[in-house]
Amino acid sequence: MEKRLKYYIIPIILFWAHVQGEKIPIPMDHPVNDFILRLYSQQYIHDIALGNRPFTVQDIEKILLDISKNKDHLNEKEIELVRRFQNEFRTDNIDEGIAGPCQKGKISETFKISLQSFNTDAPEIRFVTYQDEGMTLWADWEETFSMDIQDTISRSFFRDRVTISGEFAENLFLYSRYTLYRTNFNKGDTYPEEYRQGYTLLEENTDWLIWDISEASLFWGNNVINLELSKIPIYWGFSKQHSPILSSNVQSFSFFRASKKYKKLRAQSILGSLTPFSNGDNSINKFIAAHRFDFELTQNLSFSFNEMVIYANRDIELGYLLPVNLFWSEEHSLGNKDNVLMSFDAFWRVKPGLSFYGTFFWDELAWFKLFKPWWGNKFIFQTGLYWIPFNNPRLPDFRIEYTASRPWVYTHQDSLLNYTSAEYGLGFPIGPNSQLLFLEMNMWPTSKSLLSLKFSYVKKGTELGSDANDNYASRNTDFDDDTPMLMGEINESLSIGAKLNYRLTQLVYIKGKFSYNVDSKLVYGRIGLTFNY
Repeated sequence: MEKRLKYYIIPIILFWAHVQGEKIPIPMDHPVNDFILRLYSQQYIHDIALGNRPFTVQDIEKILLDISKNKDHLNEKEIELVRRFQNEFRTDNIDEGIAGPCQKGKISETFKISLQSFNTDAPEIRFVTYQDEGMTLWADWEETFSMDIQDTISRSFFRDRVTISGEFAENLFLYSRYTLYRTNFNKGDTYPEEYRQGYTLLEENTDWLIWDISEASLFWGNNVINLELSKIPIYWGFSKQHSPILSSNVQSFSFFRASKKYKKLRAQSILGSLTPFSNGDNSINKFIAAHRFDFELTQNLSFSFNEMVIYANRDIELGYLLPVNLFWSEEHSLGNKDNVLMSFDAFWRVKPGLSFYGTFFWDELAWFKLFKPWWGNKFIFQTGLYWIPFNNPRLPDFRIEYTASRPWVYTHQDSLLNYTSAEYGLGFPIGPNSQLLFLEMNMWPTSKSLLSLKFSYVKKGTELGSDANDNYASRNTDFDDDTPMLMGEINESLSIGAKLNYRLTQLVYIKGKFSYNVDSKLVYGRIGLTFNY
């Protein structure tokens, strides 16, 4: 089946002659993401898919170019930030031929620049660039040197990264990123959040944990449809980092995507290959098919419908490749043996600087029992407010978000069909049988720095049904009609955190984050330097 599918797709791709735009993803932890969210809520920008991330180089270039042409409504600090990111992401200033550190005097010039204070008006410095009449390529090299602090234990953390991006003949866009992580690690230590069930490259009897991660993307498109073969994060939802739909909480998985924007409608459909287990026994196929339809009801009110299905242990289902096909009905016609999940979410810009958003996600439910404690009401409700009371970005904005996740959400009677990859949840990071109150403040002390303060209050159940890997066939049926929003013994935790991203020079960043759990009195922090060439 997979071979036959290739025969259908490849000839179609070869006939495309014009690409709508560059589709190179931007890391979701980059400060420009917060700036774009701020501009969107202030109603300075409109034409962007806020519920579909990561943003792309094309998105950012277009937005910043449009704002720079009509910046009368911006204050001086906002204009500085626009200039900063415009210079960082522009690609039209790459010279013809090849340029890199091998050229005469380039290394000494780079060393001098690396010591100069960051200038928002200076163009971005790239490790290697190449351009001719048919191709533009650029490469970035990044080294991160950090120190992790966990309570009374400290350990070093290193990240080596190379990214290659470019376009060829205006009909092929590419992105490839390789990242190698290294950290001191002893038995009993907690894994870094970046690990996410990575493949360890060294034996367990060493005192180092080493793993690597790759990302890549190829994008083709024309005025009819866009096609993409990628292995990059997928994030669907209006929550900044706690989406119940797809939260990029797992290592990136490979997927095929078809997408289209027509007037007020954006549509996309994906078919992805997931990792069934975390123990390396992954000979069984596990797939996710999903589609998302975004409707712009008014300029300030957008609404979307999402449908996902997990299936496994068989070939690709062509019925799940049809973006206009209702997966719920298709799953019934295939024997009601897969795991279908659906959601609605919306974002409303009430006025400049004040926005509301919400998500209703259901794995399974009975509408006539929706407000009853029936175990099969497996849903998540999320609502949030984003408020920017001050035009000056030096002063904080505020985000308040509440999420309630019922027991057994994401689970299935066939554990292979749980809403997971490598046993990590694809949706809400805290999982089922939980509630989260999240507060965040962001501010830009200078155009070089972003400071975030965060508060999280979590209530988490401990009974079976609290983990996305649980099997609901093992539940205690005595409680089928008496399953509350939170089940079993409830653990509560309050944590306070801060995060800083400061661009010290043209090539050097200072990055740090800190959190303190009030209940367990545990401290976690990381401070380090990132050299980005």
